[in-house]
Amino acid sequence: MKNLEYFKDKLFDVLNEATTMYIEDIETNDKENTFQIFLQDGSAFEIECHQILQKKQPTKNQIHITEEEKKNCQKVADAFSELYDCSDMIVVNAEKYGFAKLQYYVCPDYFEEVTLYTNSQKLFSVLWKEWFHIQLLKLVKGTLIEDMELKDMFSYLSKEKQKELLQKKLYFAEKTGIENIIAKTKKELKI
Repeated sequence: MKNLEYFKDKLFDVLNEATTMYIEDIETNDKENTFQIFLQDGSAFEIECHQILQKKQPTKNQIHITEEEKKNCQKVADAFSELYDCSDMIVVNAEKYGFAKLQYYVCPDYFEEVTLYTNSQKLFSVLWKEWFHIQLLKLVKGTLIEDMELKDMFSYLSKEKQKELLQKKLYFAEKTGIENIIAKTKKELKI
């Protein structure tokens, strides 16, 4: 099990090896569980570490997804079925482990990326972003803006096209039939 000391050691390593942050010095205070980070531009930051939870080690036959979430994840996976036809990705039921998003198939027998989900809202969010990015890239293909960042591409679309794309999020949410996903989407879209 990972403890606070292990986490602090790893955090220090990450900070110490960060080349793009221009860190001049790092002062540690083990008693207070803090790091003071001094940057080359003269600014300084303090990070305080506390362990808030210790994950239990799973038992051999432990279930990782509830029955309700299994049903909801299946609804989400089904709602985005059109996504699987236009991308190198599929979502499959991995039984007690949740739902696996398999992406970037490499012949003859594996996927480069496999991610497990046990929460239907998180799965919905990930699949929505995949669908949205694919649609956005299709819209700008062959234009001067195709090399821009995705958020910049979106801002160059007409307001009508932006609204049309965003409304599809509600379409997918309603397709799942899951009330909390529908309500959250309406709130995000201010409907």
